[in-house]
Amino acid sequence: MKRLIALLAGLAVLMSMSLTSFAAFTDAIELNADGTTYTAALTGDAATDNAGKQTTIVAYKGDTIDVGSIQYIDQAAADSFTFQLKDELTENVKVVMGGEAIDKQEVGTIFYGTQEDPTYTISGSVNNFVEQDFYDMLVADELIAAEDLGAYKAEYGTTAYLVDMDGAAEFVDGYGDELVITAIATCEVSAVDGTYAFEDVAAGEYAVIIYRAGSLPYMEYATVEDADVDMGAIDMIHGDFIGSKDFMIDSGDTTMLFGAMGDITETDVFVASYDIEHDCLTDSADLTIVFANMGDITAYGTDLIIDFFS
Repeated sequence: MKRLIALLAGLAVLMSMSLTSFAAFTDAIELNADGTTYTAALTGDAATDNAGKQTTIVAYKGDTIDVGSIQYIDQAAADSFTFQLKDELTENVKVVMGGEAIDKQEVGTIFYGTQEDPTYTISGSVNNFVEQDFYDMLVADELIAAEDLGAYKAEYGTTAYLVDMDGAAEFVDGYGDELVITAIATCEVSAVDGTYAFEDVAAGEYAVIIYRAGSLPYMEYATVEDADVDMGAIDMIHGDFIGSKDFMIDSGDTTMLFGAMGDITETDVFVASYDIEHDCLTDSADLTIVFANMGDITAYGTDLIIDFFS
């Protein structure tokens, strides 16, 4: 009876603890050679502080300790317990230990099945994207051949790249008429709603680069910890053209635009990325936008861009 009372008292203490977070399966819990029993132990300061005193251990499944969730419970003047789970392991079992001299010890979790590190999604959107209806019109009105649509999408369209910090530095160092980028993942910005998303991203430090031919590239840190990351909505700054790509919109770009004025039927001069308003014309309307955007990449004002360029 005394032992039962002691166990229940220990259980009451454990139930009052904060049990919302547990360490991953660690050396504090070992699967023994027999493949059916486990040994859990207090480690470090907890083992020292509670040495020789009563320790209670509870192994339970689910989110709360109750009669139906308990897989194992015991109490002894020991800092380790070897035990076998009550049921065949069909879900994760959490293990906690407490004692006379320690308030709690989150020992870890016995995992059911193959456990993988959690992954998250990095997403965002571009406001001034080129809509699918425009591409459909180009082909429907026979302004371009259907087989040429891919080439036009490459210049009108916007692409998001997920890179690490080395990849971001490589992009900056190699920036010019040729795109130099080593991406962890690539995602075309939707021509339906302007969104993009990188899924199954592990925790870590990343950068997102948004690129459209004829625009200043957007760059920002994307730090993934324990939740999805929303990069928000951005507007691309148009006017940094092939032939004068230098992270700046300046007279070199306006000169390029002047030399390519015309409409989409003039294949000898028309360059899709110069058609900022995507109206199949390169004209004064596009030039007006370029003049308004004159400046450099720091106009975006992101932390990553400031770190690279300030």
